Amino acid sequence: MFKKNYALAMAAGIAIFAAGFWAGGRDAVLFEARQAVAAVAPATGVTKTVLFEAEHSWDGTPYGSYPAGNADIKIVKIVIPPNSRLGSHTHPMPNIAYVHAGALTVKSEVDGQERQLKQGDFLAEMVNKPHYGYTGDEGVELLLVYCGVTGQELSVSTK
Repeated sequence: MFKKNYALAMAAGIAIFAAGFWAGGRDAVLFEARQAVAAVAPATGVTKTVLFEAEHSWDGTPYGSYPAGNADIKIVKIVIPPNSRLGSHTHPMPNIAYVHAGALTVKSEVDGQERQLKQGDFLAEMVNKPHYGYTGDEGVELLLVYCGVTGQELSVSTK
């Protein structure tokens, strides 16, 4: 149980860091404009590894600009049982899915492309394109990081 909770905490921490970095952009400044910032070398033994980065969704469509508004970043755990199909939906903002356990197939309703995902895979979700996911004999547990704005729905049903 400790290993599972530790793994979830680590994944959530990484996702929060990645979401903040992604939502703020590569040139984001973490200090007030008039505050002097000195470059500080990392402590000995500290490493930094980018686990996932995307400028486009899994079907190759570029993300473009974020919508105007106050940033609202959410991390959501979704569990889909075996032999289930999600309804067709779209997402109004970029989001990243991490397959914590199980397997999932995602399918675009625009062109029929499919992507099969297994434990440990990341997926840059589609924005404003109808798609759905389905499981086989194995269900799936996903951790998703949504980078939207206040009041924005995470997904919108297309049916």
